[in-house]
Amino acid sequence: MIAILSTLAWGGDVLPERLAHWAEIATHDLAIDEIHPYRAILLTDDVESWRVEAEFGFLISEGGGRSRPTRVEVILGDDTLSSARFRGGRTVASPSLPIDDLALAIDRDLWLSTDASFKGAVQQLELKRQAVAQLGSPYPPDRTAALPVVSEPVVPVVPPDAALLRQVALGGSARFAAHPGLRGGRVEAFASSGRAILATSDGTRVITPQGYVTVYAWCDVQREDGVAPYASRQWVARTPADLPSIAVINAELDALAESVLRRAQAPIVDYYEGPVVFEGQAAAALFRSLVVPEIAGTPPEPAPGRTYAQLTRTGPRVGRQLLPAGWRVEDDPERSPFAPDTDRQGVPTGRVSLIENGKVDHLLMNDVPRADLSGSTGNARGYSGDAWSARPWHLVVAPAKDLSDPAFDKAVHRAQVAAGLDRVLIVRRLTRQAGEGALPSVADAVWRRADGTEEPVLTLEFQGADRRLLRDISAASGTHTGTWLQGVNATTNGLPTGSTTPERILVTQLEAVFPGTSSEPALYPPPTR
Repeated sequence: MIAILSTLAWGGDVLPERLAHWAEIATHDLAIDEIHPYRAILLTDDVESWRVEAEFGFLISEGGGRSRPTRVEVILGDDTLSSARFRGGRTVASPSLPIDDLALAIDRDLWLSTDASFKGAVQQLELKRQAVAQLGSPYPPDRTAALPVVSEPVVPVVPPDAALLRQVALGGSARFAAHPGLRGGRVEAFASSGRAILATSDGTRVITPQGYVTVYAWCDVQREDGVAPYASRQWVARTPADLPSIAVINAELDALAESVLRRAQAPIVDYYEGPVVFEGQAAAALFRSLVVPEIAGTPPEPAPGRTYAQLTRTGPRVGRQLLPAGWRVEDDPERSPFAPDTDRQGVPTGRVSLIENGKVDHLLMNDVPRADLSGSTGNARGYSGDAWSARPWHLVVAPAKDLSDPAFDKAVHRAQVAAGLDRVLIVRRLTRQAGEGALPSVADAVWRRADGTEEPVLTLEFQGADRRLLRDISAASGTHTGTWLQGVNATTNGLPTGSTTPERILVTQLEAVFPGTSSEPALYPPPTR
């Protein structure tokens, strides 16, 4: 009865009302020694999620439910120098609000959180002022203000289809059990659905739909010499209905198992230097790994003892020749089913031209200006408690010339002859693991000889592969569109992001080496059915 009365009292949707209320009063009622905040930001992800994990056809874990992770940030100072964004300190409170729509319960958590954030901001602003003053070198302003936005559509929170996720995980992982020789074979299925509610003291009131579904599968083999080749596959979609059919997923899992078993029989190749062809997922992963860090414009947070020039000298730079002449790159959220009308900071999203004629022409921006750029491009993305850096929605990479398949094959043959090699490395999938701006290791590849015959590659990792290799792309063909999750080793949790890139690219010169064994050899075989 109390919950019903509370909902009626606040117009039927308590949570947005309470967030807006506390965003407003935080700047009016909070004070220490006549010091008042100048901004307050409150955001809640009101979502329902479910996760299933299975191995070889048996259930490992399952669970989920409703949650409301929240960001509460009370900010002192002004747009030029504020308490926000200072390395080594934290002023963001991260409560998980009650899932009951009781105004009193929500108010209590927001009262405690705004109080804690404000007290932290008072201390951090003074520390930040002292650190910046000691350097004698100016930082750009902390923020570029944007006009407030109001958009509050009704977005329902729909529970994910737990039965479907269980069917995908159990049935998919059982496919691996039909392939003797595998050491591990798991499938994880995850889905979330809901809304994000943003309220700021500037007057922004935005509700946007949230959620995605992902299936992540992997399998591996333990060789007698300790080498453990593995393969993985990831599907990301807006809703379960957008996933491939279970039959299609299972067929791809069978192919995944067969591929890793073939690779386990391949000999070790210590070193390769020459042309490399990246196909499909591998071509997309190359651009994601090497291009995205060069177009993400959010500067690092100020740090004690570090000037702005020191913090940014190795980062993205406008005017850098990143790709061959004639290549173009843009971010186009209209191609993404995950992109809302506004980003995490309430700034409208839209297409951003980033690279023209191979040179970096612009950068993705949130509301934090750089020395050379200011103004958000609507690309603030992230979780409720992180920094909401500028990240792409849907990366579009267009070559100067899209060759036909026969013309591309001729370019590969010419590169092979010029290198004096009897075979070329064809990479079809890269792993997820890599540092920022580095190329991940080979996960699935073959050696292709001049007569077209192919042999599996056990495992290789690239050496000295950074953004500079992009200028060595000599040919491109076709179009590949896919989706991945941004995040460190993101398997089922991350930021859904799309890309449209060439289907095949040729890099004229790369070095690859055998990375060594990844584990100790097994002492006895695994149990079998």
